[in-house]
Amino acid sequence: MCIRDSLFSYEMAFTATVFYPSTKKKRQIVFVGRLHWLKGVEYMLRAVSKFDKNLKVIIIGTGNELEKLKKLSKKLGLTNVVFTGSLPQNKVSMYMRESYALVLPTITMEGHPKVIIEAFASGTPCIVTNVRGSREIVKHGINGLIVQPKNVDQLSLAIKKICTDKNFRNKLSKNAIKESVEWGKAITPDFLEEVLNRDKYSVAFLQSNETSTGVYNPIEEIVPILKDNGLLVCIDATSSMAGVKIEVDKLNIDVCLASVQK
Repeated sequence: MCIRDSLFSYEMAFTATVFYPSTKKKRQIVFVGRLHWLKGVEYMLRAVSKFDKNLKVIIIGTGNELEKLKKLSKKLGLTNVVFTGSLPQNKVSMYMRESYALVLPTITMEGHPKVIIEAFASGTPCIVTNVRGSREIVKHGINGLIVQPKNVDQLSLAIKKICTDKNFRNKLSKNAIKESVEWGKAITPDFLEEVLNRDKYSVAFLQSNETSTGVYNPIEEIVPILKDNGLLVCIDATSSMAGVKIEVDKLNIDVCLASVQK
């Protein structure tokens, strides 16, 4: 059995009160992330230029590729590219809700791209590349589209498909919302018992992030259930862990990836 098959991994991925769907979509696509060459934003711009130079493109984020990408958009004759810089979460969620699609044209790999889950929660399908991290979340033709990295033609056709086929776009949007419910579900004792009764695991990896504040996260109830089922428990508390104080010795946690109170 491979390690992945025996690993129970759960991340509080987004705050549902911030990311939610809307039927009021605009003819635009959005990218959210670092402006680094590995993110492949250049290929998104080239893809848009092959489809429609007037399509509105929202690029949220900063990085060392900013000026290069601005020059490229002008060189390609794109007339409606907006570089917003870094934005507060409520603004990011607004652009997510309004857009036809989130485009994540990564060249190499993603870790756990929570931006995809946030887009799903906003009812926005995703166009991603066939790289680790993205392809595990996006289901081709169901809640988004998957293209090969650096393939401008494939990416251009994917953008065109979502922008021009309303019925297809609506189908992806509905499925994206359903998918976000599964990823955004808080761990509760009942939910955990259901998962452990259904599947057999040997390692539990619990993770949180800075957008998770306020999500129900009963560590003192969850960890004993995992331990009683014989799982090795690892907690990534490198961020806020939803404000929960973790007492490693008391809960008998096996691995904790942070400096926490014992």
